[in-house]
Amino acid sequence: MKLKFLSGDKDYLSCGAKWISKKLNNGDFDYWIVVELINMQEVVKKYPRKYSITISVVSPSEASKYLDSAIESCGYGNKPKLNYTDEEKIEVLHSYGVSATIFGVEGNNFRELWKQIHDELNKIQMLFGFYLDKQLNYIGNTGWDFLKGKIGFKLKTN
Repeated sequence: MKLKFLSGDKDYLSCGAKWISKKLNNGDFDYWIVVELINMQEVVKKYPRKYSITISVVSPSEASKYLDSAIESCGYGNKPKLNYTDEEKIEVLHSYGVSATIFGVEGNNFRELWKQIHDELNKIQMLFGFYLDKQLNYIGNTGWDFLKGKIGFKLKTN
């Protein structure tokens, strides 16, 4: 799967960055995959591993009720919601936490971690539903819940 730079610093190994897939569809809705790299030792000086890379799924249509809050929270409030590009919607929803993190790795060798991420991306394309069926927290929320922003016991039962 090819990824396109979404946000962060071009010197991503020292500062971190996000990449985005092309628009994908599971038959019911459109979604994008976001890969985020964080240099953990820039965030927590004595962290034992240097890099953390996660794979998340974001669907603006599934999380539409949280889009206004996400836009306001990220400081993008001056522009009408209809004028946002898909990439901007994905960036604010991901930053706001309305996404399903379905895979993550940590380590000190970026190339090795990047290879693991790409191996996993190939699997995700074929097994998307199975990845979202997994429980992502101790309350029992699945990836499907996270995509809709229905995170927590009370929201899961409604």
